[in-house]
Amino acid sequence: MALASSGKASIRKRKLPAEQVVWLVIALSLYRHQSMPEVVAHLDLVLPDEVNPDIAKSALTQARQRLGQAPLAQLFAMSATCWDERHQVGRGWRGLARYAVDGSTLRVADSVE
Repeated sequence: MALASSGKASIRKRKLPAEQVVWLVIALSLYRHQSMPEVVAHLDLVLPDEVNPDIAKSALTQARQRLGQAPLAQLFAMSATCWDERHQVGRGWRGLARYAVDGSTLRVADSVE
């Protein structure tokens, strides 16, 4: 849905379509210690091709650049909206949405404000 509404859905038949690139970007944030080719191979994101089963490293970078940030920003906004509607009803703190509490404190000097 995020790809279609941002106009980034794959029209051509590619070995790494836009849907797979979205998964790649999400996986790269989870597997930060691995390179892009390692993540692609680990998750088997490249569609099979009998003629040339491999994909060039530069094709991964180009696919990520071709995708851009709009679909990912829209996917995040859609997810955050859904999560907010389901989990934040009546759970605010001083008028703010509360997503996590870690127990840390910060001491600052007292002031009039």
